[in-house]
Amino acid sequence: MTDNSSCVEAARLTGAVGVRDSKNPGVGNLVLSVESFGGLLARIKRDELNH
Repeated sequence: MTDNSSCVEAARLTGAVGVRDSKNPGVGNLVLSVESFGGLLARIKRDELNH
């Protein structure tokens, strides 16, 4: 089980998805294509990023 201390915000942009750390939004953000964001979500759901 994870500790849930990491929080992110996602925002729909024109043709993309913006992602940032909701606890520290001033440090920057990522802009992902819709396809890349979907792939990231799929990997998170499959628990592939906790290795």
